[in-house]
Amino acid sequence: MDKTKRHLVLSIVSFLLVLTLLGGTTFAWYMDAERVGSNFQAGVLDVGLSAEHPEGTVPLNFTNLRPLTIAQFRDEFQMDENGVITNKNQDGFDGIPLYFFQVNVENQGSLPMRVTLAVREQKKGNDPDLPYGDTIPNLVDNGSGGVTVDEDEPEIACQNDLRDMLHVQLYQTEKTDGGYVLKPVEVGADSAAAQKEANPDGTVALWRDGKASDYQIPEILPAGETTSYIVAAWLPETVGNEGQGKHFHASLYVNAGQVDEGARMAPLPDWGDSSEGEGSSDPDATVEATVKVRYETADGGLVKELDRTIQEKAGEVALKPLASELADTGYKPVDENATYNITLAEDGTVTYQGEDTAAAFTVEEDAYVDDTSKDFDSGDGTKENPFLIMNARQLDNVRKYMGSSTRGDFYYFEIGRNIDLTGYYGETWAEQGWTEDRGWMPIGWTPDSNTNCDEFWGNLDGQGYTITGLTIHNPTNVQTGLFGWVKGQTGHEDAGVIRNLKVEEPDVWGRMERGHTYDGKVGVIAGQTNYGATIENCNVIGGSVRGGLEEEPTQSVGGILGYQGSASDRIINCTVEDLDVSVSVLASEAENDPDAYAKRLLLGRRLSSTTWETVCSGSKGSGRVNGTEMTISFES
Repeated sequence: MDKTKRHLVLSIVSFLLVLTLLGGTTFAWYMDAERVGSNFQAGVLDVGLSAEHPEGTVPLNFTNLRPLTIAQFRDEFQMDENGVITNKNQDGFDGIPLYFFQVNVENQGSLPMRVTLAVREQKKGNDPDLPYGDTIPNLVDNGSGGVTVDEDEPEIACQNDLRDMLHVQLYQTEKTDGGYVLKPVEVGADSAAAQKEANPDGTVALWRDGKASDYQIPEILPAGETTSYIVAAWLPETVGNEGQGKHFHASLYVNAGQVDEGARMAPLPDWGDSSEGEGSSDPDATVEATVKVRYETADGGLVKELDRTIQEKAGEVALKPLASELADTGYKPVDENATYNITLAEDGTVTYQGEDTAAAFTVEEDAYVDDTSKDFDSGDGTKENPFLIMNARQLDNVRKYMGSSTRGDFYYFEIGRNIDLTGYYGETWAEQGWTEDRGWMPIGWTPDSNTNCDEFWGNLDGQGYTITGLTIHNPTNVQTGLFGWVKGQTGHEDAGVIRNLKVEEPDVWGRMERGHTYDGKVGVIAGQTNYGATIENCNVIGGSVRGGLEEEPTQSVGGILGYQGSASDRIINCTVEDLDVSVSVLASEAENDPDAYAKRLLLGRRLSSTTWETVCSGSKGSGRVNGTEMTISFES
């Protein structure tokens, strides 16, 4: 950029929004009902800029934010002849309410410029206990339709939970006989924001329902001139008690660029979670698109062509053949790990390699034919002649041969090829209360909270094959994973063993309830082990595993295993790659162990009588725990 262009500046480069909802006293859509008498409480919003934020930011201090109708909200605004903004309603508040700030954008350069306003959520910090740097009141249900502060744990870490409730809106002012009033910044046909969703009164929303919508000011700002906007923070009347005590930490950016055709905006500062540049969005956001996939023989003969729906981040995307797409053809991929790269644009446009019009994979005849009259392809379940598993149906049949410690018997299993569990639903699952929307039913599932346990006592050798399409959404029950509960047997070192198995891109979510801080027992390979059970040489690649609610995860969640039930249980030479783990860790443990979160890449919760090194011998993992990049390894 030449020296002339460098003269293009903004008087205000960026602003910091730190919205902190606490407690107050008024009557609106928040409610609090006590058993004796009545005490209705509303929120207090207190915001400030701390020293660690980027140089050049200006604090916007919003106070006493509470749910209001759009008409009530706009009626709170008042501004005097000197431009001082206050709220009309101030009596009875502990801290003066202020929901509006005037933002002045001045072109101090010598060139005209176009201006974009944008909101970006603050990036999480490196401290897993305080990802946003502060705490909020721990408000819990008081049992009478209201909320109260938890006596045992009065404060918890801020998780930016106000993000999905808050609206950040733009207004301008208009002089009337009664004083200054708010005038909506309308979404006009000639505006760059014409495609953005508006608020109920027609004004532009920079942030709404957890999503950013950048606004490019339609008028060119000449050199030496200033334009002004009112930035407003609004909680709609639809927000209830779930909004009390919540925060939202974000930045309001003002971005400028020259007006010549082809010129680009300068990138936004790298402080938020969203990607840089004009009109940019969350870098973790995905784009849904349809891609064409062709399966061809080696000589070019067409076997099948279909449309595949994908949901991926914009950019380079690698496609692989899917066994499920060939289920009815009598063919299989020559190389199940073959990849075809496409380019995915943010608008869903797909660009194929070269002049191709579809992702093409080579197939060959599949000699395997499933004999549904048999539970397994072959074998009798002995060590010398294990049951051979060749598809999802046969893997499901393992639950028919769980073994028994009482009888002292157990069975051996081997997997003979890659297995795709996508869309599989067992014939007998409905009888056990498992609905199709829950995905795969864990082998060794506990349907009624430990009163009717059905544990796996056997020995399964995956022989290096891969399981894909593992999806489990288990709302209420414990022991969630490919295997729910695995148990060994005293005197039988081969009992309760899962080895040499890969799982790619799992989506495992167990115990999807509030209030089970210590519960869950969720892992990709197994939810829980006992009595010397062993998980050995197993790999989890990509995907996610979580327990509890998204904002309130449980503790017993791990990439390989959720819960170690006996001191002799072991995880040996297992690996995790690029896995997302959502888990809660006790504050006391995190304080004493800097690797407390990283260890959840492998194991959710161990017995206090064991060490991590003993349990997780030779294992390692990499991925994200509660959104933070983690790695861990244990010596053999």
